[in-house]
Formats: sequence, structure tokens, C-alpha cells
Amino acid sequence: FLDNLSKDPKKLTRIPHLEYMREAGAEGIEMVMWLIMRGALDDKVDEVYRFYTVPASNTAVGHIILENKRKAAGKHERKLKLKRAAARVKADVRRG
Repeated sequence: FLDNLSKDPKKLTRIPHLEYMREAGAEGIEMVMWLIMRGALDDKVDEVYRFYTVPASNTAVGHIILENKRKAAGKHERKLKLKRAAARVKADVRRG
């Protein structure tokens, strides 16, 4: 899902909502909300950060930070800022 969210979101739009629910349970609707969020971005995006883990329970945790493709100027600084924010989120997940 995360691969297609950044590279081929149109592929995800062809999956019926019921299939999301069947494959992911009640949390499947959250994936539909992620897809709606993706629709607010341009077709081409940069994946700034991704984190995916399956902790002790059987429920996976995934984070992804996407931004519209931009010119190179200032890109490094934005990535650094977003990676720091993502690191804080990751630390919160680990603390539980």
C-alpha cells in the first residue's frame, strides 16, 4: 500500500472499499483516508520519510511523509526538518 501511495495512487483507487475492510479489518477505512489525503497532493511527489513496523501485536504501524516535487533549492533543509519530526513520531510509537 505505501509503495503505491507514493508511486501509483491511481492503482489504489481501483480497490473496492470492501476489499480494504476484508484485508485490513476495521482499520482498513484508515487506508481509504490516506488515499483521500494523497489526492490533495500533485501526481509526482517526493517520499521524504517512511517507517513501517509490526510491533508485538499483529497490528502494523506505518508512517509516510510525502511532499509535492519541488526545485532542489531548500529541499535538503525541508527533508532534514521532516526527518526530525518523523523521528519524534517514531520515538512516540516505540514508547507506546
